[in-house]
Formats: sequence, C-alpha cells, structure tokens
Amino acid sequence: MNNTLRILSAPLLLAAIGTANAASFSYDYLEAGFGEVDLKGPAANGDIIYLGGAKTLDGQIGLLGSLGIADYGAGIDGIVLRGGGLFHKSLQPDMDLFGTLELVYSDWDAPGNSDDLGVAAAVGLRYAVQDNFQLEGKVTLVEVDPFADGLGLLLSARYFLSPQLSAAAGVGVDAEYDGLFINLRYEMK
Repeated sequence: MNNTLRILSAPLLLAAIGTANAASFSYDYLEAGFGEVDLKGPAANGDIIYLGGAKTLDGQIGLLGSLGIADYGAGIDGIVLRGGGLFHKSLQPDMDLFGTLELVYSDWDAPGNSDDLGVAAAVGLRYAVQDNFQLEGKVTLVEVDPFADGLGLLLSARYFLSPQLSAAAGVGVDAEYDGLFINLRYEMK
C-alpha cells in the first residue's frame, strides 16, 4: 500500500498532544476525503475520492449521504451513491453511540458493466480523548455488488484544527478489501 496516507496521517496523531480547541460531537457536517484500497483477490487496487454530509433533523436522528468516485485502473472505475438515516445517543459526556442505515447504488464501468442497489448499515462509538481529539470505531455491513456481503470494521482518529474544522485518518477492513483514508470535515455548529 502506498505510504502517502501513512505520512499524511502521522501529524494528526502528533497534533493531538497540542493545545485543545473546544469541539463536541456534531452530526451536522460536510466532508471530503481520499482513500486507497487494496482489494483482496485478483482485482486491481484503487483510489477513491468522496464527498459527503449529514444533517440532524430532530434531537437524535438525522440524514446522511455521500458520493464516491473510484478508479481501480485496468479499465475499472465507478461511482457509489449512498443516502439514508442516522441516530446518535450520548452514553456519557465524552462518548456517543451512533448508527446508520443507507441505500447504496453502485455503477461500475468494467468488463460486463454492472450496477446494483443495496443496503449498508453501521453501528459504532465516538470517544473524545480530549476536546480536540476524537477516536471512532464502527462495525459495518454492506450488501451491494460488487462489494462482498459481510461485516467490516472502520477505525479513525479525528483532530480538530478549530472548533468547526477537523481532519481524520483511518483504516477499514472487510472480506474484500483493506483501505486507508484521510478526510477534512466542516461542522456546522
């Protein structure tokens, strides 16, 4: 896997030691990110760019959505559109439980062109280590071609550059891929 993401994410962990900026859990945001994916099996490795956002509607529920554009080389590229609902509940002042349920549409330009409509679900925890540094982990289930049906795990660390602007780095694994990602998020507080 390319060392670019490892090099870019190291400053996030070091910066967490610095002075704190006031930041709390927010589910109203816009974000953009980049990921590198190593597919298991004969498929090529690829890069993904994504844009997404979430908006709280009433207390503990909200909406979220995203657009991902993937390039796996060897004539394989595609888009993934996701949209659905989210919930969150404070377990203690520095920890939230959250969950999502989304419809997922994938459309791939590959030999035999394929598109599919499926679902994705996730449940996870967000933990504030300090005011400007949060850890997140979630278990995922995605059932849409060409992704493997089954459980996955996403882990990330988020550093707040200001109360509204944050950067994150993370890793994801499931039955079909291993991946690294970075993103920038603007929270609308």
